[in-house]
Order: sequence, then structure tokens, then C-alpha cells
Amino acid sequence: MTNLETATAVTPQRIFETLLYGRMRADALKAAIDLDVFTAIAEGARRPAELASRCGADARGLAVLCDFLCVDGFLARTGDAYELRDEARVFLDRHSPAYAGSVAAFLSGPGRIEASARIGDAVRRGGAERNDALVPDAAAWVSFAETMLPVVGPVAGLVAQYLGASSAGPLRVLDVAAGHGEFGIAIAEPTPPGSGAAFGRCRATSSSSRSRARTI
Repeated sequence: MTNLETATAVTPQRIFETLLYGRMRADALKAAIDLDVFTAIAEGARRPAELASRCGADARGLAVLCDFLCVDGFLARTGDAYELRDEARVFLDRHSPAYAGSVAAFLSGPGRIEASARIGDAVRRGGAERNDALVPDAAAWVSFAETMLPVVGPVAGLVAQYLGASSAGPLRVLDVAAGHGEFGIAIAEPTPPGSGAAFGRCRATSSSSRSRARTI
């Protein structure tokens, strides 16, 4: 089969869509999270003018953004009114107990975007030009600890459950290079009084984890 014959069976659609929309989809979603669009809609601000007042942005710009999010499956539209689809309702409304919007600050933060833009250079060089993540108390890991708890929290709970922490009796947990601290806390929390968690020196341990650690 010649290349021309093959071209009738396959198309470059996925190539074009990836190059055109790959970064745009992430940027649009992060913009909506930063502007609190999903929470505003959940609170009843469903039209562009209402969203503009609630989010402090331009009504026309918000309409364009929300239309894009409709195409991407996060919102639905009836007339000029928007509503949340299931994923956005569960994970992107700040009032939801499963809110996970904070992860955008790390996953789509400037450091990761800059690194992604230099993948070709890293491949040519055989490694990144610099790796700020290896610097002691790197700011990136502070951001990770503060924003990624919706992801790591449930995993830490499963680890504690797998280890049988609730039936292990009093424990002393030393979490070295603790990062966000969730794993050490999840293991120590269900144990009887007298247990405790101590963290190796790590500025990245999140403030909420430190607060919970003091109660154990």
C-alpha cells in the first residue's frame, strides 16, 4: 500500500488536534479554576453577565471560555446558561468535599510548563539543563505539598488501611523526607492515644498536614 493509499484510511486529525489543543485544553481549564468559574456556576451564576460580576472578568471572555469548556465536556449549555457536568460538579466546585481544583497550580504551574517546552532540548542533551527539583527545600515541592492533597490524601488512606494501622496498637511513626506528610499522618491517625508522627526536616510538609500532626 502506498502512502497515498494509506492516507485515505488514516487522517492527521489527532496530530493537528494534539498540536493545536493539547496545551490549550490545560490552559483553559486552569483559567476557569483560577477564576472560580465552576464554583460560581454551582452557586447560581450561570450566565456570562452573572459570571462576570462573580468572577471579576469580562462577560464576553467568560462566554468564550465557557463555550470551550462545553466542547471539552466540563460544562453544558442551554441557551445562554451554563451548568456543570458530573466531573466538574464533583471535583471542581470548591464546595464539594472531593474538590481537586488545587492540583492545577502544580500540574499546570509555570515550572512544569517551562520544562515541557524544553523536552526537545532535554532529549538532545540527554537530560534537563537544570533540575530545580533537586535543590534542598525546592519551591516546586512546597507547591506540590500544598496543592496535591486531593490526589495523595486518598492514596495515603489506602496505604494505612493496607498496613492495618487501625489495629496495630500504639505506634511511633517517623516519616523521613515527608514531603506533604500525608502518609505518616494517615498511618498514625487511626492508632490509639499515645501514638505520634514525627517528620524529617522538610519545608514542603503542608501547613494542613502539620496542623493535623499536632493532634496525633
